[in-house]
Amino acid sequence: MLQIKGIPSHQSLTHTIYSKNIHNVVGNPYVASLFKLVEFEESPFKISQQGSEALRKAIEVMPNLEKYAPFIEKTLAIRILQKCKNFFTNVRFAKLKTMLNFYGNGEWDKIEGLLYECNRLSLVMTIADHAKQVITFDQVAQVHENLVNFGNKLRNVFQKVQNMNTPANERDRIFGKIKAKLDEERALKR
Repeated sequence: MLQIKGIPSHQSLTHTIYSKNIHNVVGNPYVASLFKLVEFEESPFKISQQGSEALRKAIEVMPNLEKYAPFIEKTLAIRILQKCKNFFTNVRFAKLKTMLNFYGNGEWDKIEGLLYECNRLSLVMTIADHAKQVITFDQVAQVHENLVNFGNKLRNVFQKVQNMNTPANERDRIFGKIKAKLDEERALKR
């Protein structure tokens, strides 16, 4: 369907879906809204506010999406947690419960189960302090992720620099040097 060769990465799948407008379902713009919130939105507050509403409206338009609602809710909740670590070092249980009120009917034990699962799968590393009623996002994991992201950006820059030295550009550079030397020799012979 997507015509991607080999095992696709998350980034290549997202790019293909977006570039081919597969996320734009005719008659249901809320599916596209959900896709954009999950894949491109940086604000956990916006995902929290708009995500559950977009899901509810998408299901109203296409009732057969109801069977996917728990999976989509979980995806939204995980994405909110992943984006929260960029905004918070610590977040109170009450604030997190408010942001994830759509997940597991806002029950804390479901949210805590999700936090445990995210830690186990290394999706978001958190530490729960029940005495202080606070979730702390793991600083070491955040530093590691930032370094990985920086490395990926640096790799992209190096690739762009290498692409500037393509064979065509290299050929032009070599011919320019040869022409300069020939012009220099002609000037010396005169």
